[in-house]
Amino acid sequence: MTARPKPALTASLLVATMLLATGCGFHLRSWDFSDADLSIHVQADRMSRMAAPLRDALRQAGVEASASADDADLVVQIVNESRNRRVASLTAGARAAEFELTLGVQFGIRAGTKSLAKPAWIRATRTFSIDRDNLAGSSEEEALIEQELKAALSQQILRSLNAVSAAQLGADQPNA
Repeated sequence: MTARPKPALTASLLVATMLLATGCGFHLRSWDFSDADLSIHVQADRMSRMAAPLRDALRQAGVEASASADDADLVVQIVNESRNRRVASLTAGARAAEFELTLGVQFGIRAGTKSLAKPAWIRATRTFSIDRDNLAGSSEEEALIEQELKAALSQQILRSLNAVSAAQLGADQPNA
């Protein structure tokens, strides 16, 4: 027979762990730019697949969207996008069993005419199975995975914006 930990001991260990985690400065990562008082403009062509998800992510992070690049504090410029779907595995009958979907975006960040982050590529990849008995469901799954990849890429861009805006705000502050 094994001894089970007492509930009071488990609760006290949980509280002690939480106190230690908060005492060391740990906090969940968030992209709340509302304190920064920044306006950001997303510059992309009309056919961009990433512009709308990125604008939504910025809105959720508390960023004021600027209608034009001239009025914005920071401009995220979507330079290029890629979407690639390839067969990842085959069935015994040489039919596609899984596909790999890769989305990529090349973006840069600037403030006025000053480049803060030169255009760089980021990519996200997911593999999904094909259900030959439910092809409509498989195509819906692919669309859902594509949305998730766009959200993941948007979060990567927000992390870049977070780093750039922190550096920008630090550079704008006079030394005390």
